[in-house]
Amino acid sequence: MTGIDRQLLHLCSLGRPDSRLKPEPLKEALRQQRFSGGIAMGESGLLLNARLFEAIVPEEDLELTHDGLAHWQGRLWVVSQVPQKCWTWEGRLVAEHNPLHSTPPLISREDVSAISLRAERAPGLSDKAVFRSQDALEDPDKDIRYAIERSLTSRAEFAHFYEQDLAARARREAEHDA
Repeated sequence: MTGIDRQLLHLCSLGRPDSRLKPEPLKEALRQQRFSGGIAMGESGLLLNARLFEAIVPEEDLELTHDGLAHWQGRLWVVSQVPQKCWTWEGRLVAEHNPLHSTPPLISREDVSAISLRAERAPGLSDKAVFRSQDALEDPDKDIRYAIERSLTSRAEFAHFYEQDLAARARREAEHDA
């Protein structure tokens, strides 16, 4: 389990403690939240540190129902499934309705609202983002301005030569008709 909110469990897939403890002492350590070590996550091959989880629950202590609920510690909880991309997130998780409208009904995602607030309040931000190194010595728009100038010059030269060519043709036709 990644997180526990007031009525909600953010539940990861079935993990297995990577421990040399015998089954009963291991279950007791899990129930008392004294287990530290690795957790092998399902069939993914990932081994995560137990400190990433708010609680690691023995399978027989958690009863999942088909309607997205769970019985644990004598209470009924709403379950939000935590996708693999969030398993190592160390911040708060938030649950939202599954956009596919299938099982599970709730999906957890990273709560980035605090990051967004800090970014909005950061001094010196402008509407324009400039992607270049801080120690850049050249104007980042120099090449763009040069390309525009070269394009305009080329068009002007082409128009000048085209007008000269038309004038020469008109002279030749006038000479030929005369």
